[in-house]
Amino acid sequence: MLEQLEDRRLLALGPQLGGIQPTDGNLLLDGDVRQVAPTDLTFRFDRDQQIDPATLNLATGVVGIQVVRSGNDGSFNDGNEVTITPGFLGVNAAPKQNEVVLRFKETLPDDNYQIRILGKGPNALRSLPQPG
Repeated sequence: MLEQLEDRRLLALGPQLGGIQPTDGNLLLDGDVRQVAPTDLTFRFDRDQQIDPATLNLATGVVGIQVVRSGNDGSFNDGNEVTITPGFLGVNAAPKQNEVVLRFKETLPDDNYQIRILGKGPNALRSLPQPG
């Protein structure tokens, strides 16, 4: 006698953020207030990930990581927010392909900022398929 087994599928998880490190070397924490604008940010994801560079393409507009400023009013939902265009956004070289480096092309003005990592939709940050 053979018994029918239920169909099970492993859900593929995207990259999981471990931390964001600005120029000064101290990890960013939710709600941090910084007195000096960083010149770059390093995003570290779980070590088994290789971030897909195509999801960080400034030329095509497929950008899975965004830095947004409030527009000098502290609010991120009233329509005057400004998305910062980085000078560089890319995956670190091997063996650190689980890291993304974002360099600002100019000094950030005083304001409130949000860092957005998109997890779904056409601009979502994705990993390269793992062999095996």
